[in-house]
Amino acid sequence: MADFIPGMPGEVMQDLQQHKEKQKEEMIKTIESLDDITFFSWGYTPPLKLTRGERIEYVKIKIKSVGVGQVIEEYQHKLPTPPATMKTYKADSDVARNLNQRHPVVVWEINEADPDYLRMKQKHETEASQMILLHGLAYNLKGDNGEIVLHGEELNEPSRVINPQAALARLAKMGFSSNHFGQIVKAVRELTDEVEKKEDLES
Repeated sequence: MADFIPGMPGEVMQDLQQHKEKQKEEMIKTIESLDDITFFSWGYTPPLKLTRGERIEYVKIKIKSVGVGQVIEEYQHKLPTPPATMKTYKADSDVARNLNQRHPVVVWEINEADPDYLRMKQKHETEASQMILLHGLAYNLKGDNGEIVLHGEELNEPSRVINPQAALARLAKMGFSSNHFGQIVKAVRELTDEVEKKEDLES
């Protein structure tokens, strides 16, 4: 639709022109004034593809970073360590020579292929990802019994995860797969990194 119509009164055309100039000026001010830009600690995931029977939907999930950094730090402290065995090597061994030693040396050898360690590591990584996922969702979530299992809709407050397994089960019933969980966790981590970098620059 044209801004100016043939036969339009001059004063109306003038008012429209002034309005357009004002809009242009406001737009320029908005772009040039960096002080007006607000940095948010929440956002959305990239589009997630949900398949329900023959129906395909693309959805964006609202996510937040508040409290996520603490969750990541907590699980970093809980990271399991592989078993280590103390061994003694003779002075003429390759180990002693590599260490430039002319006498027997004692070293701790770490076994990162230990089956028990690998199981604990996998369990830890799974639990950490699940908690990052739940703390990063900006929603309240009800379980099958109708009770709240996740309080997360407050964007500026850390989420309260009441029942992690019930929350995850509910998400699965809504059509979210482990692949979706991975995409959401990735988006939450990236958002958290951006917020922490911004906070570091401002401190």
